[in-house]
Amino acid sequence: ARLAALGCLGPDAPVALLLERDPSLVVGVYGALAAGGCYVPLEPDYPLERIKTVVEDAGCSVVVTQQRLAVVPLKFGADDAGGLDVFGGGDRDDCGAGARAPTTTPGHLVYIFYTSGTTGKPKGVAVEHRGLVRRIAWFDRLYPLKAGRDAMLLKTTYTFGISEWELFWAPTTGATTVVANNEGHRFASYVADIMLAGDVTACCFVPSALAALCETLIGDHPGVKAKVRVAISCGEALPAATAKLFFQAFDGGAKLNNVYGPTEADMTYYEMDRATALAMARPPPIGRPMDNVTAYLLDERLRPVPAGAPGHLHFGAPHACRGYVNLPDANAKAWVKNPFKGSPYVSSKTPVGDKLYATGDLARWLPSGDLAFCGRVAVGQIKLRGFRIELDDVAAALRAHHDVGSSAAALLDAGTPRAKLVGYETPHPSGNHRPPRLGKPIAPQLLPAYAAPSVVVQLDAMPVTSRGKLDRKRLPPPPADLGMGEGDFVPCESRTEKVIEAVWQELLGYDDTPISALGDFVALGGNSLLAGRATTRLRLELGLKSLPGTAMYMHPTIQALA
Repeated sequence: ARLAALGCLGPDAPVALLLERDPSLVVGVYGALAAGGCYVPLEPDYPLERIKTVVEDAGCSVVVTQQRLAVVPLKFGADDAGGLDVFGGGDRDDCGAGARAPTTTPGHLVYIFYTSGTTGKPKGVAVEHRGLVRRIAWFDRLYPLKAGRDAMLLKTTYTFGISEWELFWAPTTGATTVVANNEGHRFASYVADIMLAGDVTACCFVPSALAALCETLIGDHPGVKAKVRVAISCGEALPAATAKLFFQAFDGGAKLNNVYGPTEADMTYYEMDRATALAMARPPPIGRPMDNVTAYLLDERLRPVPAGAPGHLHFGAPHACRGYVNLPDANAKAWVKNPFKGSPYVSSKTPVGDKLYATGDLARWLPSGDLAFCGRVAVGQIKLRGFRIELDDVAAALRAHHDVGSSAAALLDAGTPRAKLVGYETPHPSGNHRPPRLGKPIAPQLLPAYAAPSVVVQLDAMPVTSRGKLDRKRLPPPPADLGMGEGDFVPCESRTEKVIEAVWQELLGYDDTPISALGDFVALGGNSLLAGRATTRLRLELGLKSLPGTAMYMHPTIQALA
């Protein structure tokens, strides 16, 4: 808001935001837009190199952060702005106190989100106001939010695409926004409590987090139905079991939408009510395109595939994404000339843009007219808890260590709550052989936390195909005893230890394999979502009145937790 009053920004001027989640995050986002600029979100726990790369690549002259954060040493001047630190922005003498912010048009940028890039460099997706407004207005026509009745939960990291729903839907309708604390989204018990206390009626979740929330609501609040009227599931494939679980935890009149849509393009959606979800035997389809968007399933030569056959999914519409910042080659590959523009075989009522966006995904048409997701085309790109991760980025970070020869990464247990990113290394000729270990400390300056492998496995040599390329399918799982603790195996003896062991065995996929009392939760494959589910189960199994969601991290072994 102060920047707007100073008139220091012009249209499309990028404002870097380095903020933790609290009400000032909302102030920062809307302040950047009020000043005529667009916002570029950064997480405080990003590696310094990534923050510098994004700020330089986007061309940010202003960085806004909270005073309580340890400010990264960027080469900008500092100024105090009511709880926010504003760096840069040019010579303040050139900014008249009575100056008005530039007029923003639908064609100006609203944000630049940086995603994982195929070259190891973050890739900025520049989106215009008209794209955001079109999505919000379309969805609000389907499920109108009303002031005094509805409340939207804000708990997603604002560097993630679905945060646009949480940041903009409620404010544009006069509804309430309930802001979760900075780390609260990691713990299902906290999210459940704040949703009930805040009478939340609209929310967005990735499926793995949604499943953990539903289990917590059912276990911790039996007989209490959350007041959610509409929920969005996106970022990952939605299992049928999670859709059914949703309607056990939420009111029967709620609507659950399976939404598909990359940041670069528009969306498809598939609505489910209670009856639809309970009758579902397979994962739900990704549905139909939103208004004014056309989906095409094409082969490698951009020809339509036969009905029912998998094809490369493309979106045709008046695109509101300008493309990737400073990456003309990537833009030419992702946005291709629309071969159907002007075609006599395409209805004049069909929205047809000059370009088609190639999603890199496969899909097929169902007899119902809905789209079914069939997997990724792109090799080496995965999604873990809603985040896009380039496996080559992870491998490059591992290679940055002087004693690493070759490296690789793979996603194991994909599509389950136990999904984990595993790193693989071969020793450098001059280095020493190391045992498998926790991966997070490996490259803290090179990878965001969500892209750091949870386990790193040492191999004598990488498995390769007959052509000498890495064979990811033959990369082995981590040893079963990884995370069991140093020294001799220590069996669980007390009743409490045995209950914890049984819960961990089930949730972490160890079945009947004994877990050492000195086993480490994270090293055994645990994550924040599984920690929430384990906390709920232990409260029920042991009859505990309370057990904090952070318990698995504060006391990571069975012995310490007991």
